[in-house]
Amino acid sequence: MVSRYILDASKFHRKYITEQLYWGDTTIRGWLNADFYNKAFTTEEQSYIVETKVDGSDDKVFLLSKEELETYFASNGERKAEVTAFAKPKGSAGLLNASNGCGEYWTRTIEGYGANSRGINVLSGGRIDIGYSTNNLLIGVRPAMWVETDKVKLAPVKSSITWELGEGANWVEGYVASTS
Repeated sequence: MVSRYILDASKFHRKYITEQLYWGDTTIRGWLNADFYNKAFTTEEQSYIVETKVDGSDDKVFLLSKEELETYFASNGERKAEVTAFAKPKGSAGLLNASNGCGEYWTRTIEGYGANSRGINVLSGGRIDIGYSTNNLLIGVRPAMWVETDKVKLAPVKSSITWELGEGANWVEGYVASTS
């Protein structure tokens, strides 16, 4: 599943780097799998999230890669993501305040080396871009995860977080995992 909305804003990596940067070493990965995971999900919801190998790291929550975005969301329009009220004021230089209500968000794909490392991002219009310096800007975070669908069913609730299933990009609005 991938969040339908940009839920927060973060730098990709908080340190200036001089060597190759890998997904497993990034600040945003650590934040997603600790702070975000523990605050965004109840203990029961956490039990449905599957730990997955992502670029050599064991992750429960991750960002989609450039290639996954191109596979699951075939067009720029499908890649656009609206920004939550929580995330809007946290972004750098209006990057989460486009006139279309959408914002820019990170992928986990990194290009370049050392000081020239760039985190590939998606622009507010849905186009995948060469990206920003990995330690530079606070832009959107659109988390993704795998869930054990055989253990849960989707139950309607009043929730501000909306998830969309990756394969076939089926929207799951206002639904969360439930065992009842």
